Amino acid sequence: MTKHKILGLLLTAVFLAFSVFGCSALKEDPGLAIDAEGTLRIHYIDVGQGDCALIQTPDNQNILIDTGNPEDYEAINTYLKAQKVEKLNTMLITHPHSDHMGSAEKILKNHTVESVYLPKVAHNTQLFENFMKAMSEKGLKANAAYAGVSIPAGEAVSIELFSPLEGKSYAELNDYSPITRVAYGDTSFLFTGDGENEDEQDAAAQAGLKLKSDVLKVGHHGSDTSTGELFLSLVNPQYAVISVGRDNAYGHPSKDILNKLNGKTVFRTDQEGNVVAISDGQGISFITQASGKLETAVSSAESPADTIVYIGNIKTKKFHLPSCSGLPKADNQTTFATRDGAVEQGYTPCGICKP
Repeated sequence: MTKHKILGLLLTAVFLAFSVFGCSALKEDPGLAIDAEGTLRIHYIDVGQGDCALIQTPDNQNILIDTGNPEDYEAINTYLKAQKVEKLNTMLITHPHSDHMGSAEKILKNHTVESVYLPKVAHNTQLFENFMKAMSEKGLKANAAYAGVSIPAGEAVSIELFSPLEGKSYAELNDYSPITRVAYGDTSFLFTGDGENEDEQDAAAQAGLKLKSDVLKVGHHGSDTSTGELFLSLVNPQYAVISVGRDNAYGHPSKDILNKLNGKTVFRTDQEGNVVAISDGQGISFITQASGKLETAVSSAESPADTIVYIGNIKTKKFHLPSCSGLPKADNQTTFATRDGAVEQGYTPCGICKP
């Protein structure tokens, strides 16, 4: 019996619980407890037009990425209680917009938080000032979140940051969002905050093929300012999660992004409610609030071979591997799914990376 089938059996009780309580009960109690000991559980919490995710590791570490809007605190608090979260080992705030750090102050005041990570950027709002004051009152100092930083998550799980670049000033607050990879065994998850094209390009330059992940939390609620073609081709996920509000005023997720995600399994919090991914290190299963559906992914060993994308320089007509040191600027790039495709278009291989 394969590991991912064993994981499916392990979660049968959870699946039955979803079925028994039904959709209406779940919407009243968004924090229905999920107990799958010895696994990595990632909860994409439905906070409407915002982001909030709880990571629970096999070593019983609890890590919160973003905290939704200010009005989401009670829902987040209820969810944390249902998951028996007694303390947060780490809280990562991707950037100081209210739909990502809105409930951070109340979480600090009402929960035990051992460490806080956030990018080196301030925001002239009362919300941000109150958050920084709450940290000071708790005796906490912010750990800087930038490319090259690793967040402790126990022995079994690694958390690496691929952006933003240390010391770089970005024109948009969104681009300070750390692009963060969580790995457990052969499975991996990528978080993006509201990172837009510049942030994604920096992460691609830093990490290259290391961005490859099974599950992508789509950037900026599915805005067309994120999830660029090169970035998406490097991540090459099987699954995508979009944290987005129903009937939001921004038109998120955009049709362009949904088209880019064609062929991948997409979970949307505006349609599914809370989405939970559970990994045993070889396979990933999903449970959604709306349907109580248990869906087991193929294990990494059984999944199709990773796709290598080739990046072409429009001006020089040369094509490169994504990891090449001589990549052209983003506005001078085109991509090819195959090497033969690049050659057929009249492009020649780079002499540095020898694709």
